[in-house]
Amino acid sequence: MCIRDRIKAGQFFNIHLDNQLRVKDPSTLKPIVYNGNVIAEPSYDAKTNTIKYSIKNDITENIQVPLDIPVDYNTANIDLDEDGNFTVTNRISGLGVTDPKNLPAQKVSKNGDKLGLDPSSMSDADLHDTTFFFDPTSTYKVNFDAKSYPVIENGEMKAIDWEITFDGNGQNLNDPALDLMTNFTAVEGSGIKNISGIKLNGQSITPNTDSMGSQFLVNDSKTVSPNQSKSRYVYTFRTEVEEKQENYVLDISGVLNGKNKLNGKNKTGSVRLVQGGYEKDKVEADTPTRIITTNRVTNKGEFRPNNQIRWVVTEEVSSGDPGSLPLVTRTLSDNQTLESVSYTHLTLPTSDLV
Repeated sequence: MCIRDRIKAGQFFNIHLDNQLRVKDPSTLKPIVYNGNVIAEPSYDAKTNTIKYSIKNDITENIQVPLDIPVDYNTANIDLDEDGNFTVTNRISGLGVTDPKNLPAQKVSKNGDKLGLDPSSMSDADLHDTTFFFDPTSTYKVNFDAKSYPVIENGEMKAIDWEITFDGNGQNLNDPALDLMTNFTAVEGSGIKNISGIKLNGQSITPNTDSMGSQFLVNDSKTVSPNQSKSRYVYTFRTEVEEKQENYVLDISGVLNGKNKLNGKNKTGSVRLVQGGYEKDKVEADTPTRIITTNRVTNKGEFRPNNQIRWVVTEEVSSGDPGSLPLVTRTLSDNQTLESVSYTHLTLPTSDLV
């Protein structure tokens, strides 16, 4: 759940459950808590199959809180498809939404196992910021933080300085149990290129030779596997600005290659960072190319001669996503025809990913 505006106590929002779902025991519904404070209390109306969350305290900042609702399946209403699965679509209203709006659909197996979000039900706006990098377990905890600083010369953004931090909470990140490997990638449409001057805790390091910088739709990519016996890794580096854009994005991925595995596979994490750029009017006056960026997607439209447009779409799977691509199902407008298409999938140079 993302809240990106000022919310007053007394306001509310409703989750309208799919008729294949219900709440047998309303006492299992938990309040929404942020920074140790209850910000919303739930109540369930069985007649309308709706959960109402009433805001208890003013919310004056942009926040993101995972919303996990313990619901039960209403087996009498479940309609299986030809693959033996069914699709659940909940809706939300309140907080400025009068007519209930569909939430991304969730596919479920006949055994009740969640199979992931249905891409055909999603749009770019459904792809919110991730709330963690590596999913924490009882045996380890690795925190992640990132900062970016635009480099301005003569009123123009020439580069971006990045500061990326991993914290093992006292456990060395090159410990055999963790063995952290990290990748930084600038894709086409990101607006940046040439990842240079990589330092770890203030010391220059050399990227691995298996970096993905020459891959299709990649402006530059660097993979690092340092040997420093430190519990805190602070990476700093610079990327050049390629063209004027409203936002610039950097993809960060990591793998814990150590002994802590999930179902025998290495634990992974990823996130797409977004750095603000130029005002929209300045971008439109400078170039006919249009680029839309989110923390999951870059969508670049290049106008070419003979009434042609070259579309470049990149998607990044962030921690907490189902893990499959595409994240969103897209179609061309009626006045366009598809002449050719090329695509690629990129992953870190390691096996046994999860």
